[in-house]
Formats: sequence, C-alpha cells, structure tokens
Amino acid sequence: MAIPVKIRKKVVPMSMDRLAQIGEKARLERERLLREHPHLRAYQEEIDRMMAGAGSAENRMAVLGLMMETKLNELRDQLSRLSECLQAVERR
Repeated sequence: MAIPVKIRKKVVPMSMDRLAQIGEKARLERERLLREHPHLRAYQEEIDRMMAGAGSAENRMAVLGLMMETKLNELRDQLSRLSECLQAVERR
C-alpha cells in the first residue's frame, strides 16, 4: 500500500542555466549507469514510460513511490526465501 506524500513547494532561487546543468549531469550519469549495467535498460524504459504519463510533479512522485515500494516488496520476498534456505541448511 502506498503512503501518501504531501509535497510542499519551496522556492529556491536558481537560474535556468543552473537547472539545465543539473539535468544534463543527471542524464549523463544515468547513461553511464545504463552502459555499465545494460540489464537495467528495460526497467529504465518502464520508468520513462510511466513518468511520461504521470503529468504533475505530485503524480510523478507518487508513481516513483509505487515503483520503489514494488521493488522493496520483491526484495523482501527474496530475503524471506533466502532466510528459509539458510534455515534449511542449518537444520541438516
């Protein structure tokens, strides 16, 4: 279940040039990461697709939150399976 997040807008003076620099740096870092880990490209494409349809910043944050929650649940399930395997080995 998603936890609703209340986003408050905070005005921070920053030039459009500076914002563009930050965005470009983030894009370059993402591309570097995807080059080093090409198996993540499909997940990045899923993120891009979902973000394109999200609309507002609040909706985008909600979508990211749901995606992170899904991945955390998958991780929890895998850790539970690993724990069960470890317990089975210890009982031998």
